[in-house]
Amino acid sequence: MQHEQTYAPMLAALENALTGLPRDSQSRHRLAMMREFPVFVESEMDGMAARWAKHRRKVERELTRS
Repeated sequence: MQHEQTYAPMLAALENALTGLPRDSQSRHRLAMMREFPVFVESEMDGMAARWAKHRRKVERELTRS
């Protein structure tokens, strides 16, 4: 799936903000977690799209047999 256009600006801004914060700061931790959420969502969406494609093929085969 194409997520780059959706999340890229936000991820770039978060990466930029992270570079200016001390490694052990709470702010850096919060921003790092904020950055990881869309990364997680992207992987979940990719997995869901793959599962849907597999399910759809199965249903299509079943429908053409009827």
